[in-house]
Parts: sequence; structure tokens; C-alpha cells
Amino acid sequence: MNTLHKIIHTNKLVFAAVVILGLATVSCEKGDDFSRPPGNTNSFEKDKSDAFKNLTDDETSMWAWAMETSFTNNKFPGLLLQFGKDSTTSIYSIDNNGIISDLTRLRASATLTTSESSLALQLINILRPYSDYQIRQILDDPANLSFKNAVLSLLPNYQNFGSQTIYEEEVGGAFNTNGPIQLSLTFHNSPLMSLLKEYGWLDFDFRLMRYSKDTVELTGYYSNSANKVSQLLRTHDDPTFFAYASTILMTINPSKAKVTMKTGGNVIAIPAGYNSVLHYFYKSFNQGFIQPEGFGFGFVPNGLDADKAPDVFKNAKLVKIKSVRQGNPLTAPAGTVLMTFAVIGQDGASKDVELSKN
Repeated sequence: MNTLHKIIHTNKLVFAAVVILGLATVSCEKGDDFSRPPGNTNSFEKDKSDAFKNLTDDETSMWAWAMETSFTNNKFPGLLLQFGKDSTTSIYSIDNNGIISDLTRLRASATLTTSESSLALQLINILRPYSDYQIRQILDDPANLSFKNAVLSLLPNYQNFGSQTIYEEEVGGAFNTNGPIQLSLTFHNSPLMSLLKEYGWLDFDFRLMRYSKDTVELTGYYSNSANKVSQLLRTHDDPTFFAYASTILMTINPSKAKVTMKTGGNVIAIPAGYNSVLHYFYKSFNQGFIQPEGFGFGFVPNGLDADKAPDVFKNAKLVKIKSVRQGNPLTAPAGTVLMTFAVIGQDGASKDVELSKN
């Protein structure tokens, strides 16, 4: 059973609460909007053909689905789609593995003190009965501030930075761009999309408002959806690099790992108050997604201690993963380069940064 199905089946009360609190129920009939989406001014059949071609011109492309409400516990697009010229779709999710998973990784990293490891185990045992979605709600409750501080002492950026996994959610569904009155994108033969619609998260029938090479703007026909308005954003890199690198970073414990970061062959100085440059990076950057510049998934500065940023990270717009070593980072020998970052500045210039074990 895939991850989204697990989330839906194990958290029906949470889903129901979101729907009850945030949504209003209206008729399921499509509105009588006879306008055409702006853009292509040729025949309607050509509009449909051009929209289809835009989605399928590169069948290897993954389109990130940007939504108002996330159901993968991430603050960036959590669904990835591939469109085929044969009208088939493959759907993947990029999921935050969760606070319990990351606490477990810290305990296995051999970087915690005895008391820290004991605290992590206590937190794991207390939180285990809850889904990660529920855990984050619990920690956001002001009444649980001391409990939240205990988690922050071990995972100081748990809200915005965690290990990630890409799951194959569904293969063999179908889609088409259709009419006859207004340009639409409709998904067929998709149990996943049907289930998401049932729980009020996402429709499977959309008005295709406008599109460009890298962006498709959608509006669901039915208003009882948490994500009535959404966008498909073409990714320009393999998102598995980002997901795998995120997991590697949490596995070695970014706050305490004995690592070095270099750029241009020179060691980057550790900012004051931090254990390593990686420690600074973990606290001062959030996982994110930047588009339409074509940057995709990566790490975005959050403003924390910006005045302490090493020169290579000053004025950074996005940090992407250029390469990542396969295998267990905990058993890699000293000197091993675990990954290479590409730091993209506000001016678009890029600099490489290597992360290696001491």
C-alpha cells in the first residue's frame, strides 16, 4: 500500500476535520463559463492539441503539483506527475518521512550524548501512536511549548527540513485535455485521484486556465476541494537527488556531524556559534521549490543568522543538489565526498560546494 493511501486510511478523522473546518459544499455541476482561457487564439481543437503537447513534449519530465494544502507534510509541492504521449499518467509523491523517523536517524548516527539519545527515545515512544500530521498539530499547540522545545533541542528545524522519500503512487492512469466548451484537464482510471477527491483534497477534473512551457494553471470545477486552485510546475532536475540528499543529511545529524564544506578547493569557515557549516545550513535554509525560473527542488534561505552566512551562501536564492553519493554515509571513510551542492545566487550565478566527512 502506498504512502498517500496509508495517510488517507489512517487519518480519516484528520481529513474530515480539514474538510469540515475549511470547506463549503456546493453543487458538483460545472459552471456555465463559456469563456476561453487566455493565450492561444486559434481553433479550440488546436488549443486542446497544444495543451496536450505541452504536457507530453518531454515524457521524462516530472511536473510538481503546487497546491494550497499539502497532504505529504511538506511546505513545497508533494505530488509529481509524468504525462505520456499515449495519454497515460504516472503519479509519485515526495513525502517527509516524519519527526519520528528523523529522531530515529539521530539516535543511530552515534552523534548524540547519552542524555540526548534517552530524550529522543522518550519522544519517539510518546509520539509513536500519532501520524506525523497529528504530531505537527500537537507541537503547534501553545499548550505543548515545553514538549515542542524538547523536539527542537534535537531537530531545530523540524518544521522545514526533514528526510524525504519519493514513492510511486500510481502507474497506468489516464488523462486528456478536452472540451467541448472550455479547455479542461481530466484524469481517468485513477483510484488515487478518486480517493483524494472523496476526502476533499483534490479534484480529478480541472479547467485549464492557461499554460506555458513550464507552468500549467488549474482550477478545479468543484469548490469542495482543499486545493481548488493549483499549478503544475515542470521540474528541470531529477527530484530524487533532492530527496535522497535530504535523507543523507538527516542520517548523519546535520547539527552534530563531523563534516567539512569546501568551495573552489578551500575550506569554508564555520560561522560563530555553530558546530559546522552544515549545522548553519540546516538551521538557516528550508527545503523548498522555486519556479518558474526552472530551478526546481532545493534549499531556500530562511533569514536566520543571515549576517553570519559564509560568503558562498550570501545572496543565495536556492541551493540545489548537483550530485550525491550512494550508500550508507555512516560507514563511509573519512574524506568521502557525500554530496555536491550548487549554490545559485540572486544573479543566477552558480558555485559548487562539496560536503565531505572529516
